[in-house]
Amino acid sequence: MEEKKEHDLYIPEYVPDRREIISGFRKEEMTIVGAVSGLMILICLFAALNRSDYLIFCIMGSCFAIAITIVTVRLNRAGENLITQLKIFLNYRKAQKQYIYHYTDPYMKEEEIYEEDDREEADGQ
Repeated sequence: MEEKKEHDLYIPEYVPDRREIISGFRKEEMTIVGAVSGLMILICLFAALNRSDYLIFCIMGSCFAIAITIVTVRLNRAGENLITQLKIFLNYRKAQKQYIYHYTDPYMKEEEIYEEDDREEADGQ
């Protein structure tokens, strides 16, 4: 009979559940970054043909726009980009109820009002 060999269980460290070209970039994100890059190159060429004085500013602005695009569309491990995270945060803030109240101690005749200046003076004494 064949002898069974026992092996330790091997669990891989990180196996993404989505198909990524580069970590955090799927085909859609690469398309967006490519489109923005192409648009910025066209703007730089147009600026170079018309006025070469502003070419360096145009190149710097293009690099900045491409960097902002990469930061905005890159996915995190949960599969959310910056825009999705902002939408989730804004929906969460909108769903929260905000209460404004004023506390009056029933045992005090006068209402205590604290201001920042009063607290600083009390701490210093």
